[in-house]
Amino acid sequence: MAKLHPPVLWAQDKKRIFLTVELNNIKKNNVKLEPKVLEFDVIGGSDQKEYAFTLNLNQEVIPADSKYGVLPNKRNLEIVLIKKVEGSWPKLQQESKKPNWLKTDFSRFKDSDESDTEEPEGGDFANVMNQLGSFEQPEMPDDMPEEEDSDDDMPDLTDS
Repeated sequence: MAKLHPPVLWAQDKKRIFLTVELNNIKKNNVKLEPKVLEFDVIGGSDQKEYAFTLNLNQEVIPADSKYGVLPNKRNLEIVLIKKVEGSWPKLQQESKKPNWLKTDFSRFKDSDESDTEEPEGGDFANVMNQLGSFEQPEMPDDMPEEEDSDDDMPDLTDS
């Protein structure tokens, strides 16, 4: 059976590439990073199917400094790649045709003339990076926390 592609959002600033993989309930994962290649192969989603993609990056990143993981109170897998050379990339990947599952994350994207002083995730970016796992780790634990059922906090409906 062919592997599915999860929706992926990307953005950048002068120092980092931000990827959001829109997939919840990740159970088994295999995320690998080399200086110019990101490989993603997981089992996840409500259907627990296999999702995969490979990105041949436009420029080099530093795998040892890059991080990934599911942040508390988030459902998606967040990946932060540290650029080897600071600056704006004209595109994320080497290929000229962008895949249909890869979209620009305009809520995080910064123009090249914008300041880097404003950090994502409420301004506490160092804390966010500390919560993510390193690519130096063999893989994230198979027993990732289950997502909470958001209906638990909802009051019961009453007849009027």
